[in-house]
Amino acid sequence: MSETISLPDENPQIEPFEYITEDGEATFKFNLVPSTSENGKPYFEIDIVEQPEYGDRDAKTSITHFRGNSRGGKMVCIGDYPESTPTIEDAKKWAGMWAKFTWRYIKTGKEFPNE
Repeated sequence: MSETISLPDENPQIEPFEYITEDGEATFKFNLVPSTSENGKPYFEIDIVEQPEYGDRDAKTSITHFRGNSRGGKMVCIGDYPESTPTIEDAKKWAGMWAKFTWRYIKTGKEFPNE
């Protein structure tokens, strides 16, 4: 009897996610990308595909909480990746919070809470 061996997927399944602001004025689009931490734990990185412009607001990463990713784009910066996004539901929650705080910052200048 032969044994089937599963090899890791070279192109992990990317899950698109869209967040529409509560006021309906803006849409944020994300890709939730499966990844594996250095100690082998699975988690999701949150790539930013589309978002409103910052306009006159400062777009420093220390204020806007995004950073570059290994795929040549931007991703949501969460201080304790991968512990914060072990599931797709957790990644959607974080993407939604990031979009909500980003939209508030764009409209009012109020920065992200540091909690």
